[in-house]
Amino acid sequence: MSSGRRRTYRRRHLFFSLTGGFLLGAAIYGISSVRDGADEPLSSAAASPSLTLTRPSQSAESRRRLTPDVRRLLTETPSPKQIETFLGQRGRTAENLVLAYRLGWKDAHLREAMEMFPDDPRVAMVVLMHDVVPQEEALVWAQRLVAAEPDNAMAHYLMATVIADAKPEAALAALATGAECSDYSTHQTEELLGCISFYESVGVDPAEAAWIAASRLGSPHPGKLRKLAQTMVEQAEVLRDQGEIPGANATNAITLAFGQRLSDTQSLIIERLVGNWIERRVVDKLDPAEDYRFLGMSVSDYRSTLDERRAEVKAKQLPEVSTLMESMHSGADSVPSSELVYRVMLLGEERAWEWFRNRAHVDER
Repeated sequence: MSSGRRRTYRRRHLFFSLTGGFLLGAAIYGISSVRDGADEPLSSAAASPSLTLTRPSQSAESRRRLTPDVRRLLTETPSPKQIETFLGQRGRTAENLVLAYRLGWKDAHLREAMEMFPDDPRVAMVVLMHDVVPQEEALVWAQRLVAAEPDNAMAHYLMATVIADAKPEAALAALATGAECSDYSTHQTEELLGCISFYESVGVDPAEAAWIAASRLGSPHPGKLRKLAQTMVEQAEVLRDQGEIPGANATNAITLAFGQRLSDTQSLIIERLVGNWIERRVVDKLDPAEDYRFLGMSVSDYRSTLDERRAEVKAKQLPEVSTLMESMHSGADSVPSSELVYRVMLLGEERAWEWFRNRAHVDER
């Protein structure tokens, strides 16, 4: 990477800004990069900020102290030697090269993955999620992703993000196709497992490796999907202003279904909140006096339903988020059992937090 590059990083808490990054939906921070004088299309970013997590109600058995070395690993980018050693041991596969890029943010690793594995969906997703190629090249990668995973809704959603500004009607068709897909995958579980393996390979305790991995990896896809939905809502308004009421209603119906798909996901809470936000953006533009068949109820009733669902998520999940955030700001130096990380990956975040709450209640007795 050129020494002349200067980076500016902004951290955003996604439950309020909804712009990117993830820590299993619990404490989510995004990173954006501003580069000066960079000619290459590939982007660069730094490691995620340190997150040290604790829950005061947990017993000593379910917490573990962070050592100075682990603290350092939370904030430092792995060295090129560590990453190359890992690749030498595990192989320069598509999955490992993508992980190497995400750990060290060296363009060479992603370029190698793009050249060696152009049809691998994990490579295509990183290329599209991180905006590392020019617009015309992004379309080629989106086409490859859809061809590799035609039944993955995320593939069609990312295609829509690429073409939304130039071809809103085609983007709308991609959203409609995505709504019919049975699969929804961002491959983040594979990435997280690989990251855990990397830190174990450099001598980190497995339990601590899980939390380091969860703290470091980030993804901008919630923010990209939010921006896509906003574009579609604006397109519906344009059609309505032009008197194209059927077209406006069709656009709103498909965008609403897009939000509903995210709201119903069982993976990350942040995706559910983004889905709720998308649904609300659509409904807020509708005339309360009109009857919209695609809603299945009145505008006011649908708004009330959205408010209830959002309140339920906040009541069940955000208290844990608040605890983790307070821990981070207070400088606490212990983490919950790594079992929470694995339960999120295997069972989804809602069931993982339910287990976490029940465990805490047992510990308090």
